[in-house]
Amino acid sequence: MTLSEIPKGESSEIEFKRELSKNKDSLLKTVSAFSNCGGGTILIGIDDKTHEVIGVDEIEAFRIMDAIANSISDGVEPLVSPDISLHTVEGKTVIRVRIYAGSHTPYYLKSVGKGAGTFVRIAATSRLADVISQKELELLGLRHSYDSLESRSFMNDEQSFNVETTMKLCDDIMRFMKQKNGSNIPVNEQTLKTLGVLKEKDGKFVPTNAYAILMHPDRYEYLWSSIRCACFKGVDKVVFLDRLDCDGTLYEQIEQALKFVLRNLHTGMKIEGAIGKDVYELPPNALREAIVNAVAHRNYMLDESVKIAVFDDRVEISSPGLLPPGISLQSALNGESRLRNPVIAKVFHLMGFMEEWGSGLRRIMQECRDSGVSEPVLTESEISSVITFKRDFIVNENVPQDVLQGQEDVSQDVLQGQENVPQNNSQLEKSIESIILRLINENNKVSREEIAKVAGVNVKTIARHLKKLSSKVKYVGSGYSGHWEIIGE
Repeated sequence: MTLSEIPKGESSEIEFKRELSKNKDSLLKTVSAFSNCGGGTILIGIDDKTHEVIGVDEIEAFRIMDAIANSISDGVEPLVSPDISLHTVEGKTVIRVRIYAGSHTPYYLKSVGKGAGTFVRIAATSRLADVISQKELELLGLRHSYDSLESRSFMNDEQSFNVETTMKLCDDIMRFMKQKNGSNIPVNEQTLKTLGVLKEKDGKFVPTNAYAILMHPDRYEYLWSSIRCACFKGVDKVVFLDRLDCDGTLYEQIEQALKFVLRNLHTGMKIEGAIGKDVYELPPNALREAIVNAVAHRNYMLDESVKIAVFDDRVEISSPGLLPPGISLQSALNGESRLRNPVIAKVFHLMGFMEEWGSGLRRIMQECRDSGVSEPVLTESEISSVITFKRDFIVNENVPQDVLQGQEDVSQDVLQGQENVPQNNSQLEKSIESIILRLINENNKVSREEIAKVAGVNVKTIARHLKKLSSKVKYVGSGYSGHWEIIGE
């Protein structure tokens, strides 16, 4: 534990406690929540409101550690094994209680039972799990998933579950496999059984929830399994500009949703050789990956659709349900993965929608870095996980199109906010470099992102210009502690 981490405050993975209260329920609720979710750390000896390091009495420290261990052992079921240790922060003794994500969920307070004693972590609070969350935790503890269960409503519905719909799924999987890697491996009912899409019961195949969700997300029982898209004027959900309720199979809806987002984004011009190429303000591959992730990892027991909202300043993709049990925001960003819907994920993997498990978020971030746009932000709300892409620029519709021709990596908005529009590439380059030098002279700790915002270009463009200006400008130090120096004219 370092001093620099404490001012950031509590989070989905960190909780502060000034002291160990006589009423142990507050501690046990946090232990239950961390065990049911992605794990976390409780720091005793830090004020949760002021973040002041109070510390605990050194003489009493070991007694307190024993009391914590006994309280957790006696108060939470199944058994939780915490890692309890002492740390020195600002010369004071702090007790760290590390709780790991459990595999025998749900974890609950013995004193009140499973129904009233199962907690989950939402942002920086531990909250009583609702019925759906408890059911999912129970399935996880039994090594089951909702998408692998038999679909009772489909079992005897010959209109929705028949040879034709099954063959369509088999044919579609083969078609995507061929597009992905040229594979001609046959896919049949036995393949679907191996994937978990079908189960064999009393000598015949029966559909699972995965089958129903993949093929009939518009059916009443699975109506919320679809994707809904909307484009709004401004930054609020007030005035609709465009909307789409996707239909068809789940994988067809993914393609419809991506097309919707792209048609509501701006494009710029990039010259490759003698050919002009439209470039979207956000990388399509990153958007597609985010949509696939939202569909593949959502909680299908919730009566909520995947929602995609396009605003003037951002694109939000909301996936119903918090992150899968056992995964925290930070661990997800680090590439850890737990499949909430393993059957659907296997089908998507075979089709080429998903690559290596756990690599989706990392690929999204890399795509954005490679495209010179801001990395998206992953957050959790009460009922959903949201990934937000920042739209870094606004198109200036008054700039003549011919001004933009011939720019190497500048999109249509590049001159937004500039009083004098450069009329050729040389003038444009000088204008951006002049802005860079002026901003550094005014503030030697200005960031590349801040320079890009003022100049009306992306971060990648600023990085290229800073490289050209290396004889005039250098960065001294590293990270946020460093600063710019002007070394020549």
